[in-house]
Amino acid sequence: MRKSFFLPCLLFLLVGFDLSASAQAPFRNGKITKEYREPSTAHMVNFWDAGKVRRIRGKLYCCKEGIPPESIVCLYRIVNDKKVFLFSYLVGESGRFNFNGLAKGIYLLKTGTLSPGFNSNDVQVTLAPKDKDSSSEELEISIDVGT
Repeated sequence: MRKSFFLPCLLFLLVGFDLSASAQAPFRNGKITKEYREPSTAHMVNFWDAGKVRRIRGKLYCCKEGIPPESIVCLYRIVNDKKVFLFSYLVGESGRFNFNGLAKGIYLLKTGTLSPGFNSNDVQVTLAPKDKDSSSEELEISIDVGT
């Protein structure tokens, strides 16, 4: 009994948010899962630091044919220089994602597709909603055909 109570409490403290049904409401257009899934990578992973943001939201885009099927955003929280997997989000046809209810801190978004043939991206962001230097712009992340 004690062990089963301790683990959820520890996870809540490390992650800083709740994935209950009410917390999942912003994800209506796609599919959220706690199942560990990462994008497939053709040959290259692009890394960039998006700096401080007020909200973690944006759009994946590709070529004029539209967003590739099975496009995904995996969200990690960086805790003591270690990645802690939070969830995977399969974006809908719009390519949009919007993660509400997150605690301030450093996050890593791994984006790409579950299908082979596309490069993936690792985008680091610092969620600082009340910082005057934080950007309110949406993240725009390109999914490129692999080389």
